[in-house]
Amino acid sequence: MSDSHENENEAYDRLVRDIKPLAAEIKRLQAQLKAAGMFCDDRELLDCPQCKLEEDVTFAGRLITTRSGSRDADTALRFQPVDDRETWWRCPACGTEFRGGDIAE
Repeated sequence: MSDSHENENEAYDRLVRDIKPLAAEIKRLQAQLKAAGMFCDDRELLDCPQCKLEEDVTFAGRLITTRSGSRDADTALRFQPVDDRETWWRCPACGTEFRGGDIAE
C-alpha cells in the first residue's frame, strides 16, 4: 500500500472520529426538539392516504396535524411510527398504516 493511500485512510479515520461526537449531539438535540413538539426536518411531513389528516409546521416550528378544511386548527392528533426506522406510520384518526416519505436531505 502506498504512503498516500495510508495517509488518506488515516485522514478518513480521523474525520470519522471527529464527526461521531457531533452526530451524537445532533441526535440529542433532535430528541429534545421532538419532545417539545417541534419539527426537526429529519423526514417528510406525513399525510394519511385514507382520511387525509396532514402534518404541518407552524411559523414557530411546532409540528401540528390539520384537516384540509381547517388548516390553522391543530387536531392534537399525532402520527405514530409503526417501526423503529420510522418508515411505516399509523394514522391517529383512522388507524391506517402507510409508508412515510423519505428522510429529508
